Amino acid sequence: NGNASVFQPPVDASGPFGYLAEGAGTNLAIQSEDFTTGWTDANATPAANYAIAPDGTKTAWRLVDDGATGTGSVIVQQAITVSSGVETTVSFHLAPDQLTWGYIQTTGYDAAGNDITYFDLASKAVGTVGSNHANATIKSLPDGWSRVSISFASTTDVAGNVRAGVADADNGNTVDLDGTSSILVWGAQVEAGAFPSSYIATAAAAVTRNADLLTAPAAGFNTFPMTLSAGVTPTQLVGGSDIFVALDNGVVTPRTQLRAASGVPRLLVSPDGGGNTVLIDATSSMVAGTTTAIAGAVSTTSSRLYVDGLPSGTEDTSATLPTTLSTLRIGYRFDNGAQPYASIRNVKIFDERLTDAEVADL
Repeated sequence: NGNASVFQPPVDASGPFGYLAEGAGTNLAIQSEDFTTGWTDANATPAANYAIAPDGTKTAWRLVDDGATGTGSVIVQQAITVSSGVETTVSFHLAPDQLTWGYIQTTGYDAAGNDITYFDLASKAVGTVGSNHANATIKSLPDGWSRVSISFASTTDVAGNVRAGVADADNGNTVDLDGTSSILVWGAQVEAGAFPSSYIATAAAAVTRNADLLTAPAAGFNTFPMTLSAGVTPTQLVGGSDIFVALDNGVVTPRTQLRAASGVPRLLVSPDGGGNTVLIDATSSMVAGTTTAIAGAVSTTSSRLYVDGLPSGTEDTSATLPTTLSTLRIGYRFDNGAQPYASIRNVKIFDERLTDAEVADL
C-alpha cells in the first residue's frame, strides 16, 4: 500500500536489510532532482546530469560558482511554505567536488526557522549547527555521497526559502567566484517531522508516500505456545511505540507484539479481555543503522524477551494468553499507525516455546 521495498538496501553479511516500514510522508520540495526548474540560484551556474547520483543514474547536479570575480554565496533555493508550529526536516544529498563543505540554510521564516548548518562532506561530519536548527545529521552513502539534514519549527512566518550551498570550510559560506567553488547536489526533500524519512522524488508537484502496510492472514500460526522473531534495522529511533511484528484481531486487544518503546525492544501480549498479561522491556536500547535480533517466546508458564539471542528483561511465569488472533502485521499496528521507520527481515513464527539455546540459533 506504500512504496516499501521487499529488498531494501544496503546489504550486510545476512543479506538485504529487508522490508522498510514507514509512515506516510510528503516531500514539499518540487523538482527534487532539477535545480533550475522550481529553484532559483545565486552566484551559481548549476550543471545538470554532471555525475552519478545515489540512485545510480547520471542525474546529479554540479553546484558551481558562476565564474564572476570576487567572492559570494553560491546557492540554490526554493520558496516553500511549511505548517505553523510543526517541526519540518530539510534534507539534501551532497557530495564533494572542487570543495568539500556544504550547508543547509533556511531563510524568511520567523526567528526560530532562520539559520545555517554546515557539513564536512569529506570526513562526513556535522560542522557548526545553527542555533535555530535541530537534529542535524549526516548519513554516509556510497561513492562519496552523504544525505544531510536539519529540522526547524516556524510559527508566525511559515513562508520562506530552503537553500543548499557551497562552503570552503566550517562557517565559510563566502567562496571564490572563479569557477573553482563547487559541490554535487541531488535529491532535495522538505517534510513534516523531526528526521528525514526515505527519499521521495518529485516533479511539478509535491508527492506523498503512503503509509507502509504489510499484512497476511494468521491462520495456522496464531495459537500458543509461540515464538516470534525478526531482525530489525532502524533508520531512525522514533519516540513512542514502534511495531515490528504483530498478531491481532483488528482491534486493540487481543494482541501479541514485538515492538519498541522509545527505542527499547518490548514483548507485549494482551488476552481477549484486555490488559497486558505480558509486558517485558529489554535492558538495552536499539541503535540507528544497526541490526538487532528481537525474539519473544510465549507460554502460560514462561514468556521471555530475547535481544541478539540472549534473554533480556524479566521472565513472566504466569500469563493469560489470547485465543482469537486473526491477522499478521509487519511494521504497523491494527489502526495503520506505529510504523517504526525500520527495515524488518527474517520474520519467523514457531508453534512452540523455543528454548534459550534454540532462540540463540535463530
